[in-house]
Amino acid sequence: MLSSKDILERTGISRATLNNYISYGLVPRPQVLPPEPGDAGAPRLGYFPDDTVERVETIQRLKREGWSLGRILDHFGAAAPEMEGEADPRGADEEPEPSIFPPMAAPGAAQPAAAPAPRMAPVSAAAAQIAHEGVSVHAVPQTLPVAVLSVALADADDLWTCLLVQEYFELANEFCASVQALARLNGGRVQRTSPHRLVCHFLPQAGRSQFMDALRTAQALQGAIQAMSQRWQIRKGWTREIGLRCGAAEGEAWVGHGGGPGEDLQVVGDVGNQALLLSRAARGGAALVTRDLVARLAATDRAQAVYGVPDSPAADAPLRLMVFTRLREFAPHVSPPRRLGDLPVAELVSLGLQRTGPAGSAGAPNQGTSA
Repeated sequence: MLSSKDILERTGISRATLNNYISYGLVPRPQVLPPEPGDAGAPRLGYFPDDTVERVETIQRLKREGWSLGRILDHFGAAAPEMEGEADPRGADEEPEPSIFPPMAAPGAAQPAAAPAPRMAPVSAAAAQIAHEGVSVHAVPQTLPVAVLSVALADADDLWTCLLVQEYFELANEFCASVQALARLNGGRVQRTSPHRLVCHFLPQAGRSQFMDALRTAQALQGAIQAMSQRWQIRKGWTREIGLRCGAAEGEAWVGHGGGPGEDLQVVGDVGNQALLLSRAARGGAALVTRDLVARLAATDRAQAVYGVPDSPAADAPLRLMVFTRLREFAPHVSPPRRLGDLPVAELVSLGLQRTGPAGSAGAPNQGTSA
């Protein structure tokens, strides 16, 4: 049996995504049982069957291949006998949820002459403003090269236990305000997914690099959160550091309008799951980036980027600079899914730091071997 935490760590999906899969019947509802000996802190926990990870990975693969929600529901309704007889989670009188993915024929089937475009609401004023600033936004979704930065408050559970509720939300709101301000300053669009976690999307804009914008935001956040930490140290009289965890990734994603007045853009693709997993794997206060994102930088921008990997698993281990390592070797504790275990990653050290000094120290490239 697997806990929800096991599933989230092994697949890289968010808790909201898991809850959606449960509500649709794609994943069985958890069986509520007393916690295992190592799961202290809750009187009862929900556990899922051992094959749930494989089920989630299959759903994610089908989504990447362009399957609509209705088709995925039908697929598992036919393939999973235990779901037969259950009511359609979409409701008998409701139409299937509009998919932002293009319809895709089954293997071996004839391709349809013309697939209807997804029904999308008119672009809102917010989306129109983005279009005015140079981002290509359309009512009908399209694929765009995007950078995604997932940002979370480090040790949020510990902060929750040692602060008053009002103080915790004050701190979380201050943290999120800093993320929102800096991401927007660098052309990003921000979505708050929990009290202490945000996702920043950077889309193509005229005269900008969405990949460099994501790294600039991560770099600026490190300084901003250090200043916030110092203010809370004075206020609470403690010595603990408040940190953040960042994960930045790039890739092709489906981008469209959210579908209602005042709603923001929708950005759907595996790149968001990668960024989320990297933020969970990052050491406290660090930003973890993919090799592909660094490679997408313009040559002049790439020359400014300093990055590296720890010499050992120790929290304070020094970095070997200008090299990458596989995610499973960088952060074995997060148990990355098989398809992401070989993802080359590194910690972002700085942008524009002069690389001089003893080999292997911060400020000098180490002649290591990249992944």
